[in-house]
Amino acid sequence: MIKNLSMKTHIILLAVLCISCSNSAKFEVFNQSNISVDSVTISNGADLLKLKEIRPGQSQIRTLKFSTDTNGDGNYQAEVWIKKTCLRSRFGYYSNGIPNGSKYVVSIKKDTIIVNENFSF
Repeated sequence: MIKNLSMKTHIILLAVLCISCSNSAKFEVFNQSNISVDSVTISNGADLLKLKEIRPGQSQIRTLKFSTDTNGDGNYQAEVWIKKTCLRSRFGYYSNGIPNGSKYVVSIKKDTIIVNENFSF
């Protein structure tokens, strides 16, 4: 009886660990400037997420799925285009192709990109 309970506990723990090791990262991009953002790209070096026009005060939520080509360590780069001007920011970290954070909140200001990383385990 105790052996069966211990085995069930191990199986449940393993299932929870597998589910929490997602190979995708969620991004919520807020335009907190007073002009429209033409486009935003977010990359992990191998995969690319593209967002089109984001009006002032609006946000978009997207998921960047990691391909099998992303099996090492690295970080993200965001490029924000506003009226032929590009803002760039490197942020975050992933290891062995697995993101450390579950969600990134990207806030676009007049001339700055601010990124907050949220963890949920």
